[in-house]
Amino acid sequence: MSKKALKSVRAALTRECTSYERLPALVKIYDEGWGLSDAEYLTLLGEEWTGFDNVSAYDTALSEILGDTGSLPQMMTAEEQAALAALPETVTLYRSAEKGVNERGWCWSLDRAEAVRFATHYGRYRKLNPVLVTATAKRDDIVAVKLDRDETEVIVRTVTVLEVRDLPAPPAPSVTPNTTTAARRAGTRRKT
Repeated sequence: MSKKALKSVRAALTRECTSYERLPALVKIYDEGWGLSDAEYLTLLGEEWTGFDNVSAYDTALSEILGDTGSLPQMMTAEEQAALAALPETVTLYRSAEKGVNERGWCWSLDRAEAVRFATHYGRYRKLNPVLVTATAKRDDIVAVKLDRDETEVIVRTVTVLEVRDLPAPPAPSVTPNTTTAARRAGTRRKT
């Protein structure tokens, strides 16, 4: 695929797809080919990875796309490749989850505190019954390391779960009136 065509695919994913639509769009591109080489496709998948909010729904497709062995350097920047190479042979990983629901998956963190924040602080990721899963993985089972968004995410095929620990339930979200909307409404009311 030409660089211009690849650039337009990138732009369309960003402009036209929500965080829940990007991964299915990329799975469709994989299934249909679209003239992308494997390297181009994996680069695109790596660039978009941390913008997906529904990875577990595409577990079967990802198993086919990502294969069953080795890292995929095309999915990583040079900095991310260096971070992967610097990891020990066995890595401790963390994942927040809803108790009994999504305790395993592709996405893990090297940072325990970051995993806890995902369960308890980030609006749409907040869990009602949060748990922190601690696991180990062999470096050879890691597909990629992603360092964008100031995170240390690890995409991994297989883990050995060591512990699932309950986390305190997050505080209920505070509801703050949207003053802009309230002001707009006030300004549009008819005077009687």
